[in-house]
Amino acid sequence: MKQVLIAVTLSLAALSPAAPALAQATTSVQSVQSEREAALKSDPPVVANPRWKALIASAEALVQSNPQNAAALRLRAQIYNDVKWWIKAEEAWRALEASGAELTAADRRAYATALQNLGYSALTRSNRDIEEALRYFRAASRIDPSFVEARYQEAQVLLETGRTAESRAVWQAILQQNPSDKRAQYFVGVTERLADYGPDAARNFAQGYAAYEAGDKRRAQTLFKASTTASANFVEGWRYYARTSFELGDMAGAVEGYSKVVGLEGNNNQNAYWLKYAQEAQRYGLEGVKAYRQGYSLYSAGDKRGAEAAFVRATQLSPQYQQAWAWLGRTRLELGNTAGAVAAYEQAVKLDPNDAAAAYALRRARAAQ
Repeated sequence: MKQVLIAVTLSLAALSPAAPALAQATTSVQSVQSEREAALKSDPPVVANPRWKALIASAEALVQSNPQNAAALRLRAQIYNDVKWWIKAEEAWRALEASGAELTAADRRAYATALQNLGYSALTRSNRDIEEALRYFRAASRIDPSFVEARYQEAQVLLETGRTAESRAVWQAILQQNPSDKRAQYFVGVTERLADYGPDAARNFAQGYAAYEAGDKRRAQTLFKASTTASANFVEGWRYYARTSFELGDMAGAVEGYSKVVGLEGNNNQNAYWLKYAQEAQRYGLEGVKAYRQGYSLYSAGDKRGAEAAFVRATQLSPQYQQAWAWLGRTRLELGNTAGAVAAYEQAVKLDPNDAAAAYALRRARAAQ
């Protein structure tokens, strides 16, 4: 049987003069792929690294020797993706696509990633080119319709440049593809409302949102405020200005923003919660309020020892925090620490002599001693 198989193999090789070259190319692809896998484990994938330079040269040589070899074309594109040489990666993936080879899901995602990064580069380089960026983002979506990040960026750029209706259409398309996409749900609503507030509000808000997503909260805060300057009744601008101010520790800005939101939208539970939080943090300091609220949560969950420790921390961080002293007294009284409860309630009554509940609790605590 073994002799028959050898004979058949030799006969096929004789009938196909290209077979030895194909076998050699396949072997070389496998060799370069093995070297790539080893390099990914040990060497930073950057063009300047000698090992990756050699891999690029090997991949290019493979393609040059057999331009229609799909495995070689794919491997070259993968290596360019590895080192983040996006313009070369895009060219390499385009060559694979043009060869007629079927692109796998992984191929499409890698190809789309290269296109997306080229779009981002067009946005961030000194000679910014919006239309070029949009072409790349749209091409990425064509190659991999499930690659939602490219659609996000397209919609964001359109919004930043005042093309609100076009942006809304992209957000709606994302939502049609995935009805549970929270980001798309949010921006479909925002873009519908932005039509009433004008292009300046839309542009500043979109740029602020992009800065916020990138972690540049100072710039985001400035841009969100600018969106409200452009349109004083733009509630989303005020909401994000308040939120960003709060996260930056700017409680004056947070109180201003949440007060505007309450005035425009009403004092619903969420708005009331955040306005009160910001007001308390402005008065007593954010860390003290965090400790107080942690104590309240622990108390509500039945962990009175943990609550006591949190309320103590709140009073240490903010000795003028009357509510923290009152809750510390209540917690200590329920734990049987009457002397500690009396001391805490005395401080609460001293800070607010009009707090009838604290005064009554103080009398009870003293009577229990």
